[in-house]
Amino acid sequence: MSCNEHCLRFGELAVKMGFISPAQLDVALARQEVENKSNQHRVIGLILHDEGWISTAQIEQVLKGIFLQPERPTDRSVTCPGG
Repeated sequence: MSCNEHCLRFGELAVKMGFISPAQLDVALARQEVENKSNQHRVIGLILHDEGWISTAQIEQVLKGIFLQPERPTDRSVTCPGG
């Protein structure tokens, strides 16, 4: 599954799961933006981990939440056998 409009972003899901606060996410995003301007790029999970705000196990749980989300049903109608 590729990440699309149905996927939550890593930081948003980490907040939703209660692993970090919205303020911590804001700090990490600001740090990422500064680093991107100097051609350094770290993913949000790594920034949060380096700050000591999220554990490796929590990162794994967030990633599972992103990439193992059940597919949303399509607009196609499903016909049940015998119905």
